Amino acid sequence: LSAYLDALGAAGFGVIAADELCSHRRGTKGPRFGAEDRAMKEFPLFLVLTAVRLP
Repeated sequence: LSAYLDALGAAGFGVIAADELCSHRRGTKGPRFGAEDRAMKEFPLFLVLTAVRLP
């Protein structure tokens, strides 16, 4: 994460928002379905950063 923020800062951008997106997939059927399904809902897989060029 720090590498992305450092690169954006070095390029003259400032991060104004960050969002974590969880997967909408369901766990695969089997003995671990419940654990997989819960993990996919609880642990974000994607990070969306919104950055603007600083003056």
